Amino acid sequence: MIKYLSKAKDLKNKKVLVRVGVNVPTNKKGNIENTFRLDTLIPTIEFLIKQEAKIILLGHIGRNPKESLKKVFKYFKKKKKLPIFFNTNTFVDFNENKQEELKQKISDLKSGEILLLDNIRATEKEKENDENLAKSLATIADVYVNEAFSVSHRTHMSLVALPKEFEEKYLGFQFEKELKALEKIQKLEKGEESIFILGGAKIATKLPLIDELASKFDKVIIGGAVANNFYKALGYEIGQSVIDKDFTDLSKYLFLDNLFIPNIVIVKNKKGRVEKEISDVDEGDIILDISPSSFLEIESDLKEAKTVFFNGPIGFYEGGYTDGTKFLLEILANENNFFIAGGGNTASAIFELGLEKNVDFISTGGGALIKYISTGKLAALEAFKWNNV
Repeated sequence: MIKYLSKAKDLKNKKVLVRVGVNVPTNKKGNIENTFRLDTLIPTIEFLIKQEAKIILLGHIGRNPKESLKKVFKYFKKKKKLPIFFNTNTFVDFNENKQEELKQKISDLKSGEILLLDNIRATEKEKENDENLAKSLATIADVYVNEAFSVSHRTHMSLVALPKEFEEKYLGFQFEKELKALEKIQKLEKGEESIFILGGAKIATKLPLIDELASKFDKVIIGGAVANNFYKALGYEIGQSVIDKDFTDLSKYLFLDNLFIPNIVIVKNKKGRVEKEISDVDEGDIILDISPSSFLEIESDLKEAKTVFFNGPIGFYEGGYTDGTKFLLEILANENNFFIAGGGNTASAIFELGLEKNVDFISTGGGALIKYISTGKLAALEAFKWNNV
């Protein structure tokens, strides 16, 4: 049975292990570029502090197993003023001696204090969903909390094998919000003035969303590199634009009556940045954004939308091609609709434009969001349904 931390009681002096989603983007200097995921963890952490629990945070960052969570520790310590300590190189050559040292450090914590463990992906046993490591880690805590929605589609030890070792376990405050917001999308029916914007790059992961949501939304707008595959399938020249060559058969999607494929794009070529009709794209062009003028024909639909789901930017946002994404956000992010956003750099765009107050919910997930909406399941949620204990 899945329980929410918001309903938990009697956690005083209990050792609570929280799997946190702290995989934040960093720049070339190693500095955190966007703290959105870290900030969403604060309600769960503050609740546990008030409950006077001993708090252990477990997470990962980046793809390099040698990368450290020290930068995350500094953010929580200096910016958020949390009573937090850091255990460096926790999972580098993790053994019984390290396990006992860790137990002692946790025992030494005062009620309401926090110990951040270093990158769990420093050990390959994390991705291998190693049960022995899960059993070892289960000995350091009394309670398990999953506050890592963004990676909960992964079959990893800290998300799947580990919670099975706990009798008392909960989903965190943000995780609860994620599920309740996405349930509103799942219950949607056509005819309710709804719009789904699908951007980003990997069409392989995006098609399940179209399969699931095309029957629920009144209009499905295609953008990003995903749109390039549709242009190709329609017989247009796309030049040097990015496509997923493994997914060229889109015939079943092309004739959906609610599918909107923009016909004016922004390309990069020898002349620089140029706006073109899709029918005028040449071999030397690279499609990098959707022109705002593409949406003028559906502007009234955009303004009247009652429900909006925006998944992924519709241009190469991190490369500076932001016109289409910003245009749509500025029209759609208003107080008259229910607006959910997530995936890619969507959150970054919302914060840059100062529109966060007009967006009802911003998901921390990309792959997890797609997985949950398209299947109703996540590996980490399935792990909550039974115990080894």
